[in-house]
Amino acid sequence: MSEDERAREFGKRVAYSMLRPAAALADHLGLSMSDFVHLSQVAMYKHKRSRGMTLAQMAQELEVSSRTLDRLIKAMRQNFFAPETEHELPRQLEFLLWSQGLSEARLCQLLPEQEPGEIRAALDTLLSQGRVQEEVGRTTTYVATARANRIMDDGMAARIDGLNNMLSTIKSAVIGRFFGGDERAGARTVSLRVRPQDLGEIEALYERAVWSRLVELDAMASECEEAVEVGLTFVWAPLREP
Repeated sequence: MSEDERAREFGKRVAYSMLRPAAALADHLGLSMSDFVHLSQVAMYKHKRSRGMTLAQMAQELEVSSRTLDRLIKAMRQNFFAPETEHELPRQLEFLLWSQGLSEARLCQLLPEQEPGEIRAALDTLLSQGRVQEEVGRTTTYVATARANRIMDDGMAARIDGLNNMLSTIKSAVIGRFFGGDERAGARTVSLRVRPQDLGEIEALYERAVWSRLVELDAMASECEEAVEVGLTFVWAPLREP
């Protein structure tokens, strides 16, 4: 087996490991194989669309017909993706506005995969929630009002956005460690036994010791040109059988 073949097999094995939790969840929910495959296709299409790829480029790279892509486009336009539209895009804009103020036109240039109307709606959401503010001048720009932000919302859309954000961090860590040679990416997993009455102490530990320190670290990086944007995810749950 050649070096390229070994690298491809290794990549497929990592992708399989990432898909196993999705398969377990689909099994738990009783999804059909058809639904699972369709959702996988839509996720692939949405990712490539976010990279700015044309339909012709996608069809060639994915080795699918234009008819398949047409079906995926219809799925993209359904309300199924409302959680991503309502929460993920505002969070993405807020992230871009952390370091500097940007105009609406500039945001549209930086996010060519998004419709201008969607960016306008996301800005209106951020303004109404006080997460960004306008700076009126020759050109109106928008700036973030806080460098560290947690959105506490029990609505379905916000919860799915939180899931997307968590998994995005995990994805970045996997790609960085396995394929990017980036030693700055890391993960630590601890399995332990906890008394039922002590379960709340895990979340309390995050609130008391972790979150406050993260806010301080973010503030110290505000004037550092070499600052690195980092995603950090802590996950805890009683372990279940596979």
